[in-house]
Amino acid sequence: MNNLSGWVLLLLRIGILVALYGFLAWGLIFLWRDINQRTGSDTPPFNQTISFIDNHGNEFPFKINTILVGRDPQSEFHIQNETVSLTHAKVTFEKNQWWIEDLESRNGTLLNESRVSMPVVLTIGDKIQFGEVGFSLSI
Repeated sequence: MNNLSGWVLLLLRIGILVALYGFLAWGLIFLWRDINQRTGSDTPPFNQTISFIDNHGNEFPFKINTILVGRDPQSEFHIQNETVSLTHAKVTFEKNQWWIEDLESRNGTLLNESRVSMPVVLTIGDKIQFGEVGFSLSI
């Protein structure tokens, strides 16, 4: 009888230990999921808009932080003109400002009639020219 109560006590201890580790594992999994959900929802959505307005008054608004400009149909801002390179320029929102950068295009990118040779900050009313295609800027 004494031997049987020893086995019962051992099984109870093992059962309590398994329940304790199961509870700890459940708690850690619960916390992990909660942390992952919070980090995803804490990131504010990108809410900056930039618009390119052509000579006919057509407006091309974008609400993304990186805009590839070019003749390539995969470009965010696709311009079908032979003076525009496949990957002509890149417009990005960084450090709370819009920037333009020429991507070594064949016919160049002009900002207010000056050639863009390095990343430059954009402002309201700037005149941008990709090859021979011109736009005014609205932010």
